[in-house]
Amino acid sequence: MPVLVPTRISGGLLAQVIARLVLLPHQLQLTLGAIVIVVDPTLVGRRTFVPLSSLLLYEATNLLLMGLTVVALLLILCRRRAAIPVNLALGGSWLAALVAWQFLGLHSSVGTVIDVIPALLGLGYFLTSSRVRHTLNRTGPRSIERTSWA
Repeated sequence: MPVLVPTRISGGLLAQVIARLVLLPHQLQLTLGAIVIVVDPTLVGRRTFVPLSSLLLYEATNLLLMGLTVVALLLILCRRRAAIPVNLALGGSWLAALVAWQFLGLHSSVGTVIDVIPALLGLGYFLTSSRVRHTLNRTGPRSIERTSWA
């Protein structure tokens, strides 16, 4: 049986890390922007207010997605096997949030289509990539190997 050696983060996994790092400030901007729009909807040409419950749902899900993104990035950088299910949960949560936001009118149709693509690509990559399984193979803290001096 071949021994799996951790490899450096490159290829599709590196692309996932970079994409997530780029999306974090974007998510923060959307979270803060939603608050500004609720305070003064005329800034974006709206005449009606968004219900407070919808805003709170949007803010909570965005904060949850940002938190999951940070956890996923840390697990990838530490090469933990737990990064795989966390990334799958992040992709599934992202899709669920997009559907909910679209249903509540909190996200544009074009924005939803654009945001669905990276979520689906990430899910597919983490589900099918053998490179991910080889790179993320540490299950816990490194154990200290005992050496026999006899």
